[in-house]
Amino acid sequence: MSTNEKIKSDILLCTVYLHRLVRTQARQSAQNWAEIAVLNNLEHWGGSIGARSPAALTQKELASYEQVSQAAMSNIIRKLRDQELVRCKKNTADSRSVLVSLTAKGRRHLAKQGPLIKQVFDQLLDDLSKDELSQLGNGIKILSEALKSSGEVQSALRNTREGISA
Repeated sequence: MSTNEKIKSDILLCTVYLHRLVRTQARQSAQNWAEIAVLNNLEHWGGSIGARSPAALTQKELASYEQVSQAAMSNIIRKLRDQELVRCKKNTADSRSVLVSLTAKGRRHLAKQGPLIKQVFDQLLDDLSKDELSQLGNGIKILSEALKSSGEVQSALRNTREGISA
């Protein structure tokens, strides 16, 4: 295995492990993992897709990000709406779809979840040296910028669910 292949494999393995750790921590909180993921997606991706209002995504986009059916996403959104964590409104650009956005209460709730999930990373990162943290920070910055600028990544996130259901 070449060095580049090894690095790619290591990155994939790390993302799997981190996903499991965060998911385990989220299970220990009062909020369902899928609901936290939807709130995070609204906060992270909502303002960067299209020319819609900040933090608004369609139900279809959210279902695609989470790789669940639109029916499953509808149930998640209903629970979040009942808790007043999100609001829904008709999409004026496409009357068949609904735009979902965070409420102020949803933002506060998400901010409270952060420290629970942060504990997972604190435990891992506290054992690293200053130099290791610096190297990791540089690598993550590069990877994050590549992900943000990749049209393929955003397209894949939007279209993943469509590909699975086809």
